[in-house]
Amino acid sequence: PLSQPLLTGVFDDLESGTGFSVLSSLPAERFDRDGNAVLFAVVACHLGRVVDQTVARKKIEDIVDRGLPMNSKHRGYMGTHALAFHTDGSDFAVLYCLGEAAEGGHSVIVSVTAVFNAILDERPDVMETLLRGFHHHRRGEQPAGEAPYTERIPVFAVHDGLVHCCYNRNPVDWMDSIGLSYAPHETVALDYLDAVIARPEMQLHMGLRAGDMQFINNYNILHGRTAYRDGPGKKRH
Repeated sequence: PLSQPLLTGVFDDLESGTGFSVLSSLPAERFDRDGNAVLFAVVACHLGRVVDQTVARKKIEDIVDRGLPMNSKHRGYMGTHALAFHTDGSDFAVLYCLGEAAEGGHSVIVSVTAVFNAILDERPDVMETLLRGFHHHRRGEQPAGEAPYTERIPVFAVHDGLVHCCYNRNPVDWMDSIGLSYAPHETVALDYLDAVIARPEMQLHMGLRAGDMQFINNYNILHGRTAYRDGPGKKRH
């Protein structure tokens, strides 16, 4: 009961506020990995239903360096490289920090509404292309018998005056690997979108510490990560 007002505030931030929220200084040091997973799930269940993260139906994923490159066969977070800005497939995404990197590894977020308004003001000619959307490579995680790519998914959509975003440049670009490419004007639109997202004034950087929990609304917040380096006793998790 004591935590209910706090978690209600988090939900309000996500649903009708800034689109993100951070709880700091949770007692991560008191528990092992499994104990922290339970704590993580209990908090998450106050915000919605915990859904599968992968085709293997894992509910919680450990984001640690596994020495794997970023490509159509591996999830992007399995190495120490930077992650391009994207949205995830769920309504909300939650990160819980159990360990910090020796250097780097900041979480970076961008307002979808700010990006949408900038493009609408500066280059309305590319907006039609972004509203039409793109196919996404499904990285081999589609059910048996289904196509290896999605139908066109709009980058931006507007419903009841609210802007919704679904974007990840990598699976859009990976369509080349299965013989489907985009027209020059579509590439121009994607490049302009990425250039707006890359503006420093668009970005909010967060150095999450052990015990910090970050929540984002995937409809109106893009998120990425800076490259990082682990060191003795300093492993990003």
